[in-house]
Amino acid sequence: MQELKKRTGFEVFDGNLKDHEKDIEEGNPIVVEVRDLADFTRKIVNAVISRSQGSVPDGVDLWFKDQEDKLVLEPGSIKVIEEMEDDD
Repeated sequence: MQELKKRTGFEVFDGNLKDHEKDIEEGNPIVVEVRDLADFTRKIVNAVISRSQGSVPDGVDLWFKDQEDKLVLEPGSIKVIEEMEDDD
């Protein structure tokens, strides 16, 4: 039986990134909503994101969910520069 690993890092809905693809490709920081997998809290962050795991220096795993709330199997990377205030 295959053992499931606990996911760590952050999770993001892929749809939240659609307007930021150019910045992501160029390695520019973006402001995006993520879920912290340590405590499952929702956060708005200014961060550098990559769709490739381990490709952001000092980054952690970033797990992507599609529009049907299905998890993409391979994580990318995220380095949070700043946690933003939530205006809610």
